[in-house]
Amino acid sequence: MEIVIYFIFFFAWFLFNYKSHGFNGGTFVIFLYLSSIVCAGYMISFSSMFDAGKLDFFAVVSHVLFLFLFLFPFIYATNHHKLIDLTKTTLNFLFYMVFVFSVFSYLAYLPKVISVFQYGSLGEARVAFYMGTLNAEDVGGISAYIGIVGRTISLVSLYLFFYFIAKSESKIKVSILFFCSFVDVFVSLSYAGRGGITRWIFMMVFYYFLFNDYLSPVIKNKIKTALTISILPMVVIFLVVSYSRFSGREFSVIEFILGYFGQPFIYFSYIFYDFFDNTYSGQQVFPLFGMPAEGLYSDKLNGIDYYINTFSTFVGSIYKDVGFLITLLIAMFFSIVTIVTYRVERLSTKLYRLIYFVIIANIFVNGLFYFQFSSSTLLKGFLLLLVLGYFLPFFIEFFATDKKFKRN
Repeated sequence: MEIVIYFIFFFAWFLFNYKSHGFNGGTFVIFLYLSSIVCAGYMISFSSMFDAGKLDFFAVVSHVLFLFLFLFPFIYATNHHKLIDLTKTTLNFLFYMVFVFSVFSYLAYLPKVISVFQYGSLGEARVAFYMGTLNAEDVGGISAYIGIVGRTISLVSLYLFFYFIAKSESKIKVSILFFCSFVDVFVSLSYAGRGGITRWIFMMVFYYFLFNDYLSPVIKNKIKTALTISILPMVVIFLVVSYSRFSGREFSVIEFILGYFGQPFIYFSYIFYDFFDNTYSGQQVFPLFGMPAEGLYSDKLNGIDYYINTFSTFVGSIYKDVGFLITLLIAMFFSIVTIVTYRVERLSTKLYRLIYFVIIANIFVNGLFYFQFSSSTLLKGFLLLLVLGYFLPFFIEFFATDKKFKRN
């Protein structure tokens, strides 16, 4: 059974990384993907939800290759993660930038979240969103743009939350960063979605293991308490939305949840041959200069007997837009660039490497399901952060030097 290929590869990688580096952030990511594979194996073996006959040897081997090329340099960076020393000025700039834009995002999406909770249930609100009557994403105008940019910038907050704890920074700032980390959850709630909840939980656990060696036992217990208190209401929301979506259907709610978690390693085989060639050159996944084109896959749907909007990992999202060859080239290019970034440190700044790490961490940890950052504004936000990470240290150094010169 082809699913075994996934299991053998990721289980071996998990054991190797665990033996070499313990249960750190990288080991957690491998474990996350391995857990999805186990769910996929269970659903293929004990449920009729998926067609096991569609699993294909070449598709699985290709998927494993792509995942390894993307994930290996990230796991390498995670295994060799160290606390970098940032100047007080840089830390303050990052803190206030995250705080200000996070507040803008909360204010921009607050009316939409209120409208969601005015429905009889979250399930009804979600149905209204699918029917187009909720209009949760239509915030409108400059507030929408600032809100989405704020959501992008707030993704740095969880890393800074742990960084500030490890560096014994102000408790008030630590608490504010924790507050800012929920922006993505809040935005997701504006359309009665669950994505923000899973993203927050995955990233919180990932960073906990990433910073594990820098946290005292007392701090770890406090974080676990905060994590438990935060997760409980989010799990309730997740289950309520899931139950409203899946109850009363052919399969049980538990089967749908297991299928939700396991389908990335099933559906890649579904799409492998149908999207082998370049489809639309990345217009759907990387729409840097506008929104994704309408009906991108319409000419591909003839003869396809499965729902196209399914999970097939972030690799599957890229694959559907650019095909086999370009996906392979992108994976190889990314692997080389990332390894060089962390092996040849003189080519970039400390802040750039930190921001680059945070971005790829969000992409790959949450990329278990699909590429979740295909919004044009989100991608531009990532580019803005990278440019900021590269040039900000030079500006700070320049103004500090200029200030000393004037004093003398």
